[in-house]
This record gives sequence, C-alpha cells and structure tokens, in this order.
Amino acid sequence: MKPPQLSVIIITKNQSRFLQPTLKMLQQQTYQDFETIIVDSGSTDGSLKLYSQFAHRLIQIQPQKFNYAQAFNQGAKIAQGKILLRLSGDAIPGNQDFLKSLVNDFRSPNIGGVCGRYVYSSKMALGYKIMFSYNQGFGQTACFKQPFPITGACFAFKKSLWQTHPFNEKVKIGEDIEWTFWVLSKKYSLIYEPQAWVYHEHRNTPLLQLPFLSLKILDLCFYLSKKYPQFLAGFLKLALIQAVKYPFGKN
Repeated sequence: MKPPQLSVIIITKNQSRFLQPTLKMLQQQTYQDFETIIVDSGSTDGSLKLYSQFAHRLIQIQPQKFNYAQAFNQGAKIAQGKILLRLSGDAIPGNQDFLKSLVNDFRSPNIGGVCGRYVYSSKMALGYKIMFSYNQGFGQTACFKQPFPITGACFAFKKSLWQTHPFNEKVKIGEDIEWTFWVLSKKYSLIYEPQAWVYHEHRNTPLLQLPFLSLKILDLCFYLSKKYPQFLAGFLKLALIQAVKYPFGKN
C-alpha cells in the first residue's frame, strides 16, 4: 500500500472537547492523502475512545516525562508521510481546504515549512493573544527567508529536514522557533499560509508560573543569540512590530 503524502501529528492531553471537532474536520478535508497520529500524555477525559474512532495510530507517553519536542519527535519517528504537520490538540481546522492549502505550498523545493493562521478563542489567555499577534496583517500568502514568530500549533514541514534536525528536546520552551531558525540557516524559506487557519484556544498559564515562563523565554533568547546570531535581532523586531500593530491578538 502506498504511504500517505502527509502525516498529521496531534499532541494532546485531556482535550477531547477540541479533538472531536478536529478529527471530524480532518475526515471532511478535500485533501485525503494523509494519516493521523495521536501523541497522548495521559488523558483521563475519554479521549481514548475518540482515538479508536478517528486516529490511524496512537502513541501514549508518561505525563511526567512530557515535553513538546519529545512528544512530537515520538510521533514523527513512526510517520510515513513526506510532509509532517504538527497540530496542537486545541487547534481546530477552520475549513475543508485546510490540508490542501498547506500541502500546495510545498510545490517549490526550497520551501522548508508552512505555518497556518490562528483565529483565537475568546477564552484564550491575554498573554498568548499578544504572543500570537505575529500572524495578523498578512492578508495573503507570504514567503520568509528571515525568521518570523511562529508556533508549532499549526506548522507543516518536510520530514527529510526533521530527520536531519529533529526538534531539540533540551530546549525547554520554543523548540518550534529554534527549528525554524535552523531550517532558515540552511537556506530554505518558510511560508505563512492564511488559508490554512485554525481556531486556537491556548490553556491559561497560572500567575505563579509566569516568572518561570519568563525565565524560560530569556533562556531561549540567550540560546538563539549564541547559535543563530544572524537571525535573532530581526525576529524580535518583527515580533515587536506585529504586537504593536495588532495588540491583544486581534483577529
């Protein structure tokens, strides 16, 4: 049997209320040459029943050993597709051409990855709305040879590139950003594709965790400045411009 062109890898825990519409929408896609891999880190909300109905394959990992890079890498290791789509468990595809829009952008061999657009839930934490303001204002497909602030909640890329450089499991936060810096350093381009959009509801971060989150972000910036000094300044400048132009993640 011919392997699928695309592998959709969903990282999740206790997100059945989002997964049900996500998996149903995937079934309704106009593009059907794909497989679905679920990476679950200890769900207790009935999600396992959904997986048996919709998912091709399931990987279960121990919650105490979870980090996003490691979870995705586990799914990617068994993926058969030439293109990998990293999709968060709380990101629901917004239309039936979602997958088609992503895959079509890989027609050029110099494209390393494609990032979709986010439509935010009203319940999303304010801090995340500001963080995700980067993808506002690009009214059409845009190609980048310099880093722009992306997140791994809806991000597709070539498996061959992931095999060369898997997500860095030592990076505590921002492993998706680190990966884009790497792929751009190899002279590939990234595409922002607004037609591939998702409803995204990010979990709230407790106030007590904010200082630790801030430290992790500073640690990431320090790491990137050492490893990719040619990119960090431009990345932070664009992120700041977008946050000012589109405050609070306005859709």
